[in-house]
Amino acid sequence: MVGTITNDMSRLRDEIGVLRLARETFMQGLSDGVEHMLAVFHGIRTKVARTSRADRRAFVSDLQDKVANLRHAAAADIKGAHVAFFGSHAARKPAAGSKRSRSKS
Repeated sequence: MVGTITNDMSRLRDEIGVLRLARETFMQGLSDGVEHMLAVFHGIRTKVARTSRADRRAFVSDLQDKVANLRHAAAADIKGAHVAFFGSHAARKPAAGSKRSRSKS
């Protein structure tokens, strides 16, 4: 009976050692897998950031061009309205009473 218990305890100890080693191997593999996955995510995020940066710059440049064109068009419309209301001579020369003497004595 004592020999059977001793054998069972010895077998149990061996199984615990095998399972402990299996757990350590599993945890190391899991750790390596997570580390690799994080490295891949970092590479993808860096690539997306570069692409997004280029896209944002292109968008802002295009927006600046559109706003500049809109401002020029609005200025031309205002000038056209001024000519329509006051005539073409008013748009070319300032009013006679608005000239000031620049010389100071």
